[in-house]
Amino acid sequence: MKHKGPTPKSIRTFLKEFIHSSFTALGHEFSVMELTRFAIVGFSSGVVYAATIMLVMVLANTSYSLATVPAYLMSMTINYTLQRTWTFKSDRAHNQAIPRYLFVQFVGMLINWSVVTFVIEQLNWHFLIAQVFAIGMIAIWSYTSQKIWVFSLRGLR
Repeated sequence: MKHKGPTPKSIRTFLKEFIHSSFTALGHEFSVMELTRFAIVGFSSGVVYAATIMLVMVLANTSYSLATVPAYLMSMTINYTLQRTWTFKSDRAHNQAIPRYLFVQFVGMLINWSVVTFVIEQLNWHFLIAQVFAIGMIAIWSYTSQKIWVFSLRGLR
């Protein structure tokens, strides 16, 4: 008798129900549309980051590493604004949301460094594979913490 493992549909159903029940337990609703908007904003921020680097390098005739500073600031500003207004439709005051958002970004940077360092140095995998794992973990961290803490008025205080 041949063992049949879980199908992609059953895995998707399990993940959807698990995510939904987790957010419901925290007093929040899970929305596929909201998650899609979060991903679109994240991707767009990445495009802005790369385009700004190129623009600053050409216009200011500067190095890549120096160009990353204004690019990162531009990308974070756009990301915060779009996540707040479009993804999460939040009216939390900026003086409350911005420090939380910056904390989430800082922790995301630590996750990135930790995962990339571990995957490259301990597992001896290629840096691009390490970065894919890190991006996935950062996305989960960032979405969850922005939804229930940064932009929510009824979430974790």
